[in-house]
Amino acid sequence: MNFARRNASTSRHPLRWSMTSLVVGLTLAMSTQSVLAMSAKVPTSSSSVVQTLEKVTAVHSQMNDAADERLYPRLMTINEDWNIQRPQQVVTGQVLDKQGQPAANAVVLLGNAAWGFASTTTNADGFYQFSDVPQGTYRVLARYAFNQRSAGTSLDMGESTLTVESGRLNQSNVTLSMVGSSLFGVITNATNRLCMLALVQMMDGSNQVIWEGFSNLNGMFDVELPAGHYKMKVFVGHATRVQSVSLLPSTKTSVCVVVPMTAMMGTVRSSSGTAVLNAWVYAFDKFGNVVARTLTDIHGQYLINGLVPGEYSVKVMKGNEFTSKGNIEVKTHVTTTVNLALP
Repeated sequence: MNFARRNASTSRHPLRWSMTSLVVGLTLAMSTQSVLAMSAKVPTSSSSVVQTLEKVTAVHSQMNDAADERLYPRLMTINEDWNIQRPQQVVTGQVLDKQGQPAANAVVLLGNAAWGFASTTTNADGFYQFSDVPQGTYRVLARYAFNQRSAGTSLDMGESTLTVESGRLNQSNVTLSMVGSSLFGVITNATNRLCMLALVQMMDGSNQVIWEGFSNLNGMFDVELPAGHYKMKVFVGHATRVQSVSLLPSTKTSVCVVVPMTAMMGTVRSSSGTAVLNAWVYAFDKFGNVVARTLTDIHGQYLINGLVPGEYSVKVMKGNEFTSKGNIEVKTHVTTTVNLALP
């Protein structure tokens, strides 16, 4: 407006000049064609000037509204998409056992088909928390960890459904109830000899190992798992036995696993004919590789299971004494007897 005042003394129409400058100033945000058109029709009367100002203001407002419509709907869409995609909610809850006591160190899973699954564990008071959870409906599952069985805890499982919403407390409490099963097994060979320290693996439907352990000195093992269908794999030496097992809820299932015999057994005695205890017996393949070893028992007896059919040699060592024997043929499902005597 300084420009208008500076030229007012030389102009015959100060008001018209000032208002014309105002019109031009208001139309700077418009397109070039609109500015030229409006400048060519600058009125000379005060009433016309007011009407023109109103028109200019209306046009300018329409242009801003059009720009806003082009810009802000997109920004609103971005914000809405961001609010949908950005996890913002917190899910909390408590897991109780079937006696109503807090379940410490229980595994809690939260998820659905769209979001996937996340897991956490409860604290000493049975509480758990998930952060950054999108809105939606979720399954909440809780179970004891498999390794808690060693502490005498039965395998329990609980489930609930939760709808996560914004602006509210998203809480799901889960009570564990007994749905687990127990599997008891005995591992023997074809001659009914118990197989100690045999490796046992339990696999789910996708062939993932979910539990493994060893048979005890009596060839026995037991494990607690959720009800369902499993594949059990037993390793005795180099021999392997695979069979299917179905477990019912809250039921103890017994199995007897017979490992096929392709073995070598015998007795080790001293030069005087007495049984030798804790003598090392090694089995070598035809290339000279050690494929198995074992110790003799109190009767001087040994057993090497799970040998691949073929030609072997045997070496026995006790302190500084040793002896060996070669050209031993081992056949499928046959126990080959090889007795040895230390010098």
